[in-house]
Amino acid sequence: MCLANNGAELRTADIEVLNAVVRHADIRLTFTVDGVDLDILSSGAMNALGQIAGITYDAIRDGTWSRLKSCPEDACNYTFYDTSRNGSRVWCSMSGCGSKVKMRAYRARAKADQESVGKP
Repeated sequence: MCLANNGAELRTADIEVLNAVVRHADIRLTFTVDGVDLDILSSGAMNALGQIAGITYDAIRDGTWSRLKSCPEDACNYTFYDTSRNGSRVWCSMSGCGSKVKMRAYRARAKADQESVGKP
């Protein structure tokens, strides 16, 4: 879901796995591609998984969930909270993954430019 917040496709199979995991929590949430539905709150103390599911539900409901993203870099996938003003941050850090992605893109463009001119 955090990768989907960063532009990846949210697959039904992923949601089914998440729902299977949440069934072991002390809270009853059902995640859907459109968000989350709260079915039944547990009475008494919740386990850690139930607390995380409850926090996720609150974040989806209050609109802050979309700012929790996972870095799309294959070797990374760290999750971060996007604090940018317009919610456009993509990488976990510009000095790490962002810099690597931009350098690869630059090198690919430079190689394509050289090939179009006929240089080796």
